[in-house]
Amino acid sequence: MHLFPTIFLTLLLLLVIYQDFRYRGVSWFLFPVIAIISIIVSLQNNLPLILVKYSLINSGIILFQIAGLTLYFSLRLKKWTNITKTYLGWGDILFFFCITPLFSPVNFIAFMVIATILTLLISLSLQVLSKNRSLTIPLAGALSIVLVPFLLQLLWKSHFNLHNDLLLIQILNLNV
Repeated sequence: MHLFPTIFLTLLLLLVIYQDFRYRGVSWFLFPVIAIISIIVSLQNNLPLILVKYSLINSGIILFQIAGLTLYFSLRLKKWTNITKTYLGWGDILFFFCITPLFSPVNFIAFMVIATILTLLISLSLQVLSKNRSLTIPLAGALSIVLVPFLLQLLWKSHFNLHNDLLLIQILNLNV
């Protein structure tokens, strides 16, 4: 039972990677499927009330980031700016919300920071090395690349849980 939803979600993320890097967009029907499977994967190790609580907090984090980006670009350009027209695609935003059930808030923030930094570094490297310089970043696909190894950990390590902050705290304590 635990195996199938995690494998299915991993396959869906591989499809997101392919579509986003190939076409710079993701088919709309993947988002509700990813959201539903993310909930199923998360419910395997968590109580529904915790899942709802964490998903709402993570959604609030996303909304805060979108509001902050909108404010930043609006102030920078000295006019109201809709970031979804130029800077951030709706597919990327939908993807953020679809993966919120998978993480505790602490792990979600850590994932988003690490995945975003890796995405920027890889994108800048590819732009420097590539002759065809694209100004767009396949953010949902890049985040999926980072998320797949975490999901594979769920398959191989029964104690690995993205809703448990202790693993991250232990990692941080080892480095201090």
